[in-house]
Amino acid sequence: MFAAAIVLGSFEMIAADRNAAQATAFAAAPSCAPGTTPVGNCIGWEQETVSSVVVGKGGSTDVRLGAGGQTLSYLHYSWASGLTAGASVRVLVWRNQAQALRQPDGEILYSEDSAPLGRYDDIGIALFPFGLVAILYALFGTLDISPLRVRRPRLWLALSVLGGSAGAGMCTAGATIQDARSYATGITRGVFVFAFAAVGATTLAAFARRGPRWRRGASAR
Repeated sequence: MFAAAIVLGSFEMIAADRNAAQATAFAAAPSCAPGTTPVGNCIGWEQETVSSVVVGKGGSTDVRLGAGGQTLSYLHYSWASGLTAGASVRVLVWRNQAQALRQPDGEILYSEDSAPLGRYDDIGIALFPFGLVAILYALFGTLDISPLRVRRPRLWLALSVLGGSAGAGMCTAGATIQDARSYATGITRGVFVFAFAAVGATTLAAFARRGPRWRRGASAR
């Protein structure tokens, strides 16, 4: 399972690196000349017609455009969820790919697979393999009698608690960053989970170590 986690992490890191490169390229791209059709590396707006809208459970929304059949996806309910077939929308285009919709109030709704949101995937995706490896370390360390556990049980316990807690925190942070598209929210939740898991695991470990002594004292009386 460790090997599988490392292989999975390698593929995720490759995908994250590609997404981050796209986000960087998008941020550096120039605006298209006014009145011209967005082509190539420049960023511009064009008018498109919605061909269909699919709203799934939890508010996930897919907006399919008429020209080219491109689809913009959103994880939660938004202005895009209320669109209907035949509606005319302003679409942000880069490298011949639809990236976002513009609401009537001017707010830009980037699709989940758009280039600008790749900067969140860079960190969010990369945290998963590291968190998984840390959790597996703590799990197998608990189930297996390792030399470190026999020779230095306190050090083994500390590493297991820190490893498992850090893994849970990293996985939570990665999932939150991708879902909320916010570094601050992801880091805050990750730190909270890490602290909660560390305190809980330490408390359980303390009771487990005291249990046999209490039973021996009770039997002696």
